[in-house]
Amino acid sequence: MSQTTLTDVSLDPILERLTQLTQLEADWDSYGALPVSPVAFVKACQLLIDVKHSLYMRSSIECCLRVGARKFML
Repeated sequence: MSQTTLTDVSLDPILERLTQLTQLEADWDSYGALPVSPVAFVKACQLLIDVKHSLYMRSSIECCLRVGARKFML
C-alpha cells in the first residue's frame, strides 16, 4: 500500500469550492452576510498554494537530510 505524499494532494477540489463561494450573493446565509470579497478569495487561494509549497519544500529538505545522514553513517 503506497502512502500519499504532498505532491499527490491536489488543491483543485478546494480551489473549485472557493470559486463556488464567490458566486454567493449578499444575504446568502439569511443573516445579512456579505458576498465573498474578491480580495479574500485571492488571498485564500494564495494561502493554500503557499502552504502546500512550504510543506512540500520542508518534506523535500527532510528527505535529503535523511538520505545524506545515511551516507555518512555507512
